[in-house]
Formats: sequence, C-alpha cells, structure tokens
Amino acid sequence: MIVGSGSRAVVFYDATDLFWTAGIFIFPVATLIIGGGAAQFVPKGHSDSLLQTVKDFPLVFAIIGIPIVGFFISVIVTIVSSIRHNGLIIGLIMIVLKLSASFFLLLAALGALYATEGDIQRGKRFLAIVLFGLLGWITIRMINGHRVEERRLMLQEAAVEA
Repeated sequence: MIVGSGSRAVVFYDATDLFWTAGIFIFPVATLIIGGGAAQFVPKGHSDSLLQTVKDFPLVFAIIGIPIVGFFISVIVTIVSSIRHNGLIIGLIMIVLKLSASFFLLLAALGALYATEGDIQRGKRFLAIVLFGLLGWITIRMINGHRVEERRLMLQEAAVEA
C-alpha cells in the first residue's frame, strides 16, 4: 500500500472507497456483536434446526443478515473500485493488498473483541488502541484518488504537447 501513498496508484479514491474497504472488517465484527445480542431473544434449547429457528424468529435472523450482506457488498465494491481506478493489473495487486490488510485487521479486531481482562494487560490494551489510531491516520493519508488523477492528467497533457 506504500505505492499508493504517492501519486502513481489509487489506494482509496475517496472516503466512500475507504468506507467500503473498511466494511470488510467492520461488518463481520458488527455481525458478531449484533448476533450476540439478538441470540438472547431465542430461548435456550429452542430447536436444533436452524431452519425452524429462522421460521420462528425471522426478525432476529434478518438483523444478523444485514451486516453479512454488507460484508459481501464491501468485498464487491472494493474489487470493482480497485480495478476501475487502477486498471486491471495494478487493480488486481491493490485488491490483494486491500483484502489482505482487511483480513488481518479483522483478525486483530476479533482478537481484541474476544480478549478477556486476564489476556491483555492495561499497557498492552493501550498500545493496541494507539496502534489502531496510528493505522487510522495512515489509512486516511492513503485517500489519494484526486492526487493520482491530477498526476495522470498532467502526464497526458505533457504527452500531447510532446
């Protein structure tokens, strides 16, 4: 992703592109959080059959299903956006980098979500928060769509004049 910090390849075209890429790890975490809360509405020992539970409690599964759909939309939008703004070859490289980064962020977020007080000491938790903040700042700096467009336009104009 360091390649995109300049003006040669688009990492995130704009804030919307960043949102959809972030959705790859935000939506699964939201599904787990919402699912944990929604599961309390289903009585214990209700049914072993998922189909029967869905029939009896459709709203619970609709609430859980919304973030799951958001995850798949995020993946598709990220793929399409990367190819649209960078072309096929660079776009495919950016897809691999974005999906890999999102996967590792998802693992880190899930680890932080399911860690108990005994697992993480206060200093390590503070360090994790600082690192996530730093990652957020770096990610915002990666919104470079307009810089790349300006550079490409400048190169096109120079080529036309030559």
